[in-house]
Amino acid sequence: MAPHIPYISISSEVNAEFREYERTNTTVLNALVMPLVSRYIVQLQQQLRETGWRGRLHIVQSNGGMLSPALVQRRPLATIMSGPAAGVAASQFLLAQQGIREAVTFDMGGTSTDVCLIHQGKAAVTAERRIGEQPARLASLAIESIGAGGGSLAWVDAAGAMKVGPQSAGAVPGPACYGRGGRAPTVTDANLVLGYLNPAATYGRQISLQPHLAAEAVERFGQRFGLSLLETAQGIIDIANANMMRALRLVSVQKGHDLRRFTLVAFGGAGPLHAGRLAQLLHIPRVIIPPLSSTFSAVGCLVSDVRIDTVQTYRRQLADLSPCELAAAFRPLEEQLLRQLGEEGYAEAAVQLRRSCDLRYVGQKYELTVPVEGEPEEWAMPKLYQAFQSLHEAMYAYHTAEPVECINLRVAALVPHHDLHLPSLPAGRAEEARVGERKAFFPETGMVRIPVYQRERLGSGAVMEGPAVIEDEWSTTLLYPAQRLQVDRWGALIMERI
Repeated sequence: MAPHIPYISISSEVNAEFREYERTNTTVLNALVMPLVSRYIVQLQQQLRETGWRGRLHIVQSNGGMLSPALVQRRPLATIMSGPAAGVAASQFLLAQQGIREAVTFDMGGTSTDVCLIHQGKAAVTAERRIGEQPARLASLAIESIGAGGGSLAWVDAAGAMKVGPQSAGAVPGPACYGRGGRAPTVTDANLVLGYLNPAATYGRQISLQPHLAAEAVERFGQRFGLSLLETAQGIIDIANANMMRALRLVSVQKGHDLRRFTLVAFGGAGPLHAGRLAQLLHIPRVIIPPLSSTFSAVGCLVSDVRIDTVQTYRRQLADLSPCELAAAFRPLEEQLLRQLGEEGYAEAAVQLRRSCDLRYVGQKYELTVPVEGEPEEWAMPKLYQAFQSLHEAMYAYHTAEPVECINLRVAALVPHHDLHLPSLPAGRAEEARVGERKAFFPETGMVRIPVYQRERLGSGAVMEGPAVIEDEWSTTLLYPAQRLQVDRWGALIMERI
């Protein structure tokens, strides 16, 4: 039938769970994007062949793993958050190099900000997503996205209050300072007015910043509130930061985690510019700005595992379930994934299986996913019960003696990536990378002159204190007063409180 009806989406393949509304939505959304994604993949493969490329193509999924084009064409919805997921995968890799297991990723670009919690070295996962207004069920990293980026527009709501985002100026016309006709102020315009961005910078050999246009847009907007130019610019930044703080709290504090024990990994074109202030406001002790921060998500494509997930509804009370019965229920799912990866050329010995159960108290309307560690002969139902109780306590601050039931079985099959080694930087001093200074405004100090450093010239071990600016071709790192920065052996910028 495939030659005549090439795009078929079957719910038993896409989402073999109960809850028929979400299952139907997921299947329909998968069918909706199937023709578009399939055509794109076919064209991409053809263009790669025409260039003489003979490598093996993989596509990143929302779960942070990669799949072959053939499998992605059958389940294209699995790529819906692939870009942000790749950034989280890259962050996990970098953190593992540094021996850090507790972190929050902060990926701020032009239109959105994506954040994700990493706990005990593993990114948080979810089976629930909303795509627009539609609920969907798919294995995904628990990434929270908000409309806050460099292009986010400042505006006035019906009550006369200043707002920032989620509306965006986009690439065209873009921020007012791009000189492409945009008149409303954006976060980028405010950063330029405050002195955080290089007023003489040219990006992509096409966009030369025009500070006077940014100042005109910000000043015109501030007149509605009787604010000065600098007060308006600072207000825009403060509101944008408040929006991003809420997202960071949502994935951490509201899940029972204390941000004072975490590290913030900041990347994306605008992430390093805002991370320092967010760390101060949220009492996060350390910020890491990775090398290649503006394109850091692409690094995730090099370090992601090949991965495929499956799920099957399996409803049993935990007290009535034996390890042998649970192993027998998992077996068809495991065999399915091993067969699919075998067809892709991966030997069974290279595949790692991760099993988990969706558990809940009998009668609850939501589940918690609990890992089933080890091999079947090591399983014990009381241990699984206790793991659920502990997770429920951590998530909701209570647990009960009510019976627990299993709702779904989940299996992930992974082929780990080959080791990638980051090159080490030669040692150097901060003064060797200093290229000038400029005026910048901070609420703590007012307008002051701050040093400007070129990131490419910074060597391992270089140390500086804020306020300061570190620039590279595509992003700017802002070091606030009372902050200290050191360059590590791989070129990452480590920002801490003084």
